[in-house]
Amino acid sequence: MSNQAISKSAQAVTESASASTKAATVARDALNLSTEVSGLRGLVNGFGSQVNALGKAIGKLETAVGNAVTAAAKAVGISSEALAATG
Repeated sequence: MSNQAISKSAQAVTESASASTKAATVARDALNLSTEVSGLRGLVNGFGSQVNALGKAIGKLETAVGNAVTAAAKAVGISSEALAATG
């Protein structure tokens, strides 16, 4: 084998190893990104769940306040119809 052939063969091996290294780096980066996206999805879902729970709590509070206002109005002689007319 000539020196030139050996040199070209060595260069091909080096380029192949470099390509393999780059492919492994890309695969690792893709896996890391997938993990980050999954974590972000979990964070967003958790945040959405908390907002939903807050909305439900506000709804319950509004109902309780409405019931209290209605009960107080009836106690002082204001009818439900008159109370409803005030908006």
